[in-house]
Parts: sequence; C-alpha cells; structure tokens
Amino acid sequence: MGLPPNVGVFAVAGRPGELYGVSGARELLRATGDTFTLVPGFDLADVSDVDVSPTGRVVVISASNTSRVCASGCDQGANYQTRLTMAPDRFGHLCGRGEQVYAIAYGTSLGDILYRYENDRWVRVVNSVGVGSAYGCAVLPDGAVLVVGSQGVVRVTGGASVEEPIALDGQAVMWRAMALGERDGGVGEAMLVGGIGGYRSALRAAAGGSWAVLPPVTTGRSLEQVAAFGADEFLAVGTPQPGGPALMHFRAGAWAPLTGQPSNLSELRFLSAANGAVFLSALRGNALVLFRGTRP
Repeated sequence: MGLPPNVGVFAVAGRPGELYGVSGARELLRATGDTFTLVPGFDLADVSDVDVSPTGRVVVISASNTSRVCASGCDQGANYQTRLTMAPDRFGHLCGRGEQVYAIAYGTSLGDILYRYENDRWVRVVNSVGVGSAYGCAVLPDGAVLVVGSQGVVRVTGGASVEEPIALDGQAVMWRAMALGERDGGVGEAMLVGGIGGYRSALRAAAGGSWAVLPPVTTGRSLEQVAAFGADEFLAVGTPQPGGPALMHFRAGAWAPLTGQPSNLSELRFLSAANGAVFLSALRGNALVLFRGTRP
C-alpha cells in the first residue's frame, strides 16, 4: 500500500471501506483505497495503537496516559478529543469488538492493568489481571476479554480474571502475542505464540476449552507477533535462528515458512489484521513499506 514520504505504519484497524493506521511517532493515517494519507491536524506523540468501531469511532492511544477519541468526522484531526487514564498508568495495547474497546496499560508496579472505554472516559476494570507483563488482548462475542502475558492467558468477565488452561506438560514458554480468528461474525480458532527453545505456539478451538500446545519449530527462537486470516489460518513474525524463516504460516494444523513472501526486506516491523486482510510493515533498504495480504 502507498504511504506518505518517510512515514511508516505501526498498527492498523478499520471497518469496511475505511482503514486507519498509526505511525509510532506522531501521525495518524487513513485509507479508503490503496494509499494511506495523513489525517490533517492530528498530532500525538508516540502513537502506538488504534481501534475503529463499526460506527466509525476512532480511538488512538499513545505510549503515555493520553488517548485521542473521535466520534465523527474522523478524517480531520480537529475532531479528536483527549481522554486520559489514571496517572501514572501508560497505555500499551487496544482490543475491540463492535462498539466495545479495551486497553492494556502499565502502572508504576503493575504490568497488566485492563481499562474499558465507556461513557466517554477510560475506566479501570482490573488492577492486575494476573499474567505478568501483558502484551495484548481480544474481545470475545460474549463480552469477555482474553488477555495474554508472559505467564499465560486469562479470561476477564465482569472484572473477574480466570486463568485459561494451557497443557504445557512441564515445558517452559514465554508467551508474546495472541490472535483470534473470525468466522461469520463469531470467533474461530485462537492462536497463542511465544518462545524458549524454538517457535512456540498453542491453539484454542473455536468452541473454547483448553489450549493445545503445538510442536516447537526449531528454526526460530521466538514468535513475537501473530495475526489471523479468517477462522483457522494465521501468520506470525519471529526471531529466526541463523538462516531460518522470520515469517511463518499456520494452515491445516501446522506451521511452515510463508511461501511467496516479500523479498529483500531488511527489517520486519509489525504484523496486524483488519478488514479481512493482514498488514506487514517492513524496511526495504532505507524505505518504509507496507504490504496488504489477502486470501485467494
């Protein structure tokens, strides 16, 4: 996809016909076709994530306690209002479904705070969900929130956290990211990725239940990011062993190096899913590039 000069994309979210992205610096970008353009008048330091609801509300967070929220006319920066977390909490990641949006935040001594945006403000739901350092979240159709952290996954319902069962059988794993497949408005399979001793992962069936640990892939050290393609297909970015693959593809129950992946990339920066597509940000030489992948 096209990008403005010298501006990359750090995260992407959208609704049908409209995408928003943040640069990781100060910029918010918008696309209704194949090219992202800057949202004029928007300026927020260290923007890190974005969520877009079906009605077009846009929530943008920074790496501080500051967010910007727009209810309409979101192609203009002047329509974004500042909304803060409790000091000294700092935003980490967003997750949403429908008009619901949640945020992972970090405090002075807490690394897994969960916030919910409601009644035009951020409200603390849980002071510590119990996963150590939290890296991401996903909202289920019943309103529960799955939060992944270094110590595992919890399901948060009504302010109460319950640990999700992962059959590790004595194995040590450092979990890093999670993706939730989508099927006709419901959920598909869920994928958990991480590392220690190889590319590590665990799969949760669409019906729920425990997470089944998959065989490690020893050509890599750790999977750092994952995104869903439909209900049961996933892409992941990892830190490879020398000569190993950095982009992995899960399909038909197994991981394999992604075939037909972009060439001559010097650095993979982020992997994200929105509007039925997967987005990969990278460096090619000194140029920032953004790829959009769709299923055939």
